[in-house]
Amino acid sequence: AYIGVASAFRRLQKRRDIVLVDQRGTGGSNRLDCKSSEEEPSIEIETNPEKLRAWTMKCRDALSEKADLTRYTTTIAMQDLDAVRQALGYDQINLYGISYGTRAALTYIKNFPEYVRTAVLDGVVPQEEALGISAARDAQRALSLLFERCENDETCRTHFPELRRSFDDLLARFEGGAIPVELDHPITAQRISLPYTREAFAWMIRMGSYADTSLAILPLLLHHTHETGDFRRIAGQSLMLDESLARTMAMGMSYSVTCAEDWPMIDREAAERINEGSYMGMMLIDVLDTVCASWPRGKIPPDFKEPVHARMPVLLLSGEADPVTPPENAEQVARNLTNAHHVVVPKMGHGVILFGCLPKLVQK
Repeated sequence: AYIGVASAFRRLQKRRDIVLVDQRGTGGSNRLDCKSSEEEPSIEIETNPEKLRAWTMKCRDALSEKADLTRYTTTIAMQDLDAVRQALGYDQINLYGISYGTRAALTYIKNFPEYVRTAVLDGVVPQEEALGISAARDAQRALSLLFERCENDETCRTHFPELRRSFDDLLARFEGGAIPVELDHPITAQRISLPYTREAFAWMIRMGSYADTSLAILPLLLHHTHETGDFRRIAGQSLMLDESLARTMAMGMSYSVTCAEDWPMIDREAAERINEGSYMGMMLIDVLDTVCASWPRGKIPPDFKEPVHARMPVLLLSGEADPVTPPENAEQVARNLTNAHHVVVPKMGHGVILFGCLPKLVQK
């Protein structure tokens, strides 16, 4: 949501229009979303193939009553964006995209290059890569960087010794199956019981690695849980991250994009090789297999997965410890941009435009 990065554009707003467009399927543009319930939170659904399959079909059927789910691809959405540009009378526009928004921006650049003055890509998704194929490897890399930082910091090392071993020990505790957890829901305060699975734990670690604020508490959570055997804090964090994701993402739209543009390109054997030895393994691929098997898929242009070539100025931003779009992604994209500059912010995760001098750099 724009409110999360608005301060980066505060000065720029004095001399430029800032236009926010809800991409079709999000916000006020026929949001495609299906909610889980408090009785069965989505962390339980996503980690149970049978529940996920049933929930997906229920969501698909409900959304199909108000939308053609094959008409929510990135290419079509960028045609919408250009229609907005024309309606507002802009000869050229400056684009900012973060995470999936970088794919949207690159798709617009590919199809309407003459109307793009500059672009800022923050947490870059290469056009030619199937989103998700290296997710577990990238998440493992980010977690390993956290362990290294803690080991090299005297205060962290003193308070949370052998953090890497603590994490491995916690994973091993799930070998006997899910761990029963009873806790007060961190948002509703209702008393709930849930079977806390290894998959839910791994998902929390990955999502907790996105932002510096949630990343900062991971050592404490891991150490406390390892020492006490009490999984309530970690399960509570899972529920909060889950709720945050549900508020900010329109999952139906996400499925329409991913199932059309990424899932068909994922080679399972290649994914197994890429993600071997990671704590997530094939979790995300398994979720995509379950969801996309029954989700309507739109058509994408034959050249959609080809690299984007461009001449306009493009600023690429990466967090060194990004668990989903590591710096190498931006380097891959930059090779085909003749006027690109890549900035890597040390120790940071996903989405870095607010840090250091970057707001000033973007304004220039």
